[in-house]
Amino acid sequence: MMGGLLFIGQAIGAITLTHRADIIGRRATMLFFGSGYAILLILFTFAQNIMQVYIYIFFIGLLFVPRIVCIFTYIFEITPDKYH
Repeated sequence: MMGGLLFIGQAIGAITLTHRADIIGRRATMLFFGSGYAILLILFTFAQNIMQVYIYIFFIGLLFVPRIVCIFTYIFEITPDKYH
């Protein structure tokens, strides 16, 4: 169940949230999604029942893909051309 919810969250996040970097900027996107991801991991650590675990896993998956895509693109933009 946890793997399925993580995958569903990743799929929904990839479809709906990856374009946020173009709207609000890559740095703001990384800070927003990264801080949300960190908060969810802390909440996941202190979850008290299985329902909370399922909810946190889903939202962790939701924020995972946009964060990774944005970081990859940002690093590619700031590296010198000779390293591309």
